[in-house]
Amino acid sequence: MDSEGKQSLSTSGSSNSELGTKALAELLRKVVEEVLETKVKEIREMLQARCLECKKRKDHSSQRTAAHSGKHVK
Repeated sequence: MDSEGKQSLSTSGSSNSELGTKALAELLRKVVEEVLETKVKEIREMLQARCLECKKRKDHSSQRTAAHSGKHVK
């Protein structure tokens, strides 16, 4: 390695650790973002499923109520 290469390595030591810290922070940010996106997706799907169940129950109970509210004809 020539003297310029050795000098650039010795002076760039602090910037290497700074770059490493930035890279680690960026990696951590991406991982947390992916985990949160996955969790939000799971929660959204769960809420949609519950909403559908609730709608089905309401529809089913309103049909029973409508059937019972009619007058009986003999």
